[in-house]
Amino acid sequence: MRMKYRLLLLIAPSFLGMIVIGLLAGWWSRNEIIKQEITHARATNDLIKNEVERQFLNTIREWEGILSSTNFVDTLERSNNYFESIEHEELISERDAAWQQYGPSDLLESELMSSALAHDLRVISSNHRTIADRRRYGEVFITNKYGANIAQTSMTSDYDQSDEEWWQIAMDTGQYLSDVEYDESAGIQAITVSLRISDDNNEPIGVAKVVMNIDAMTELLEARLSLLHGSLLEEFVLLNEHGLLIYTTAENALPYLSNEYAHLTKMQNESDKIVWDRSDSLFYVVSDPIGESNWQLISTWDQSGIMAKSAGILTKILTVSIILDVLGVIAALLISNTLTVRIERLTQAVRAHKAGHSIDLKRDETRDELGMLSRRFTSMIQAINTAEEQLKDERALLQSVLSALPFHVYWRDEHMEFTGCNMVFAHWLKHESPETLIGKPSDEIESMAPDAEKVFADDRSV
Repeated sequence: MRMKYRLLLLIAPSFLGMIVIGLLAGWWSRNEIIKQEITHARATNDLIKNEVERQFLNTIREWEGILSSTNFVDTLERSNNYFESIEHEELISERDAAWQQYGPSDLLESELMSSALAHDLRVISSNHRTIADRRRYGEVFITNKYGANIAQTSMTSDYDQSDEEWWQIAMDTGQYLSDVEYDESAGIQAITVSLRISDDNNEPIGVAKVVMNIDAMTELLEARLSLLHGSLLEEFVLLNEHGLLIYTTAENALPYLSNEYAHLTKMQNESDKIVWDRSDSLFYVVSDPIGESNWQLISTWDQSGIMAKSAGILTKILTVSIILDVLGVIAALLISNTLTVRIERLTQAVRAHKAGHSIDLKRDETRDELGMLSRRFTSMIQAINTAEEQLKDERALLQSVLSALPFHVYWRDEHMEFTGCNMVFAHWLKHESPETLIGKPSDEIESMAPDAEKVFADDRSV
């Protein structure tokens, strides 16, 4: 096998190793990209979920601050003191019955909706707007500790609130958050935030009910989706605590309270909150419950986009590996050809010298091993040529001496074959020169000589 092919076989495992390394690097990079995208999706979902949660908390903290102000506390205490001084149960019952049948009296309506406290509530309510300049609060009203309305921004359906679930829970636990409902009086999708109002001694003195427009949260989701335009994020979905749809940023929105996404809250992996949907090439990130509402935020991500990005990285790495392999093969071929040409030149010189031909080997001035070998070979050939020239000169001198001798001189090899003679011996055998006898069989030469038996008898004995 030629040396250059042997060299290629020696370095072939390295090239194959580069391809294997490229495949492993591509596979590792693909997995890392998927992990990074999932981490990014989870972090994004958590970030938006926290912002939505802050909407709730900010609303609660804001109203807690408003309701703890002096004018609210003083008004409630005066109302409670008045109701304590009378048969308040009977009064509340009478007013509630009349309210539901005929509506409030002009005097009561004026007291509840035109008081300084009601005015403050309307100002606060109208000054709080969403990003799209919509009313943030549908209606706000306050009851004393007996459940009777004492101030409100709009007309309510009844006067006595003490039998309402939201009032009882807020009075008992401090706050109540309802599910999303359509508020007909305000014409908005809203949630009810009910807060207990306490005095300086932390004794309950009343309850405030705030109907909050969820547009503040949906506009937040739309703004964040727009901000992340161009990423793999496709949709935000808000679900209530039962897994039913509250809101989605999708253009073709599903109907309110659809259970289309309910299965995601059950399928989620508790460790990473990820749900993979192979059929739709999507994956979903499901948040933890949002504050006291127990809502859940779901973000939908383009799984095929991740795969395309990771496949692109894998292709690039493999392409670079193959290009490097091709360049490596070309370099190996060039190097092996350079080496084999020099070795072949030496080989041809050896063969030519062995055949007795003259050679003209150029001196190799390179500093590698082949260069050293070539220079030594050249020096050796030059020494041999010099020795041969000297030997030829010595032979010529010897031949001239032998030819000058007046008696017969000849010589044989170890096989008794004639290899040379002087001129006297050649003339004796009737030949013009010794060269005509070289190469002839011994028997033929002996047959030419007169008295051959006698002349060559000593040769045989020797």
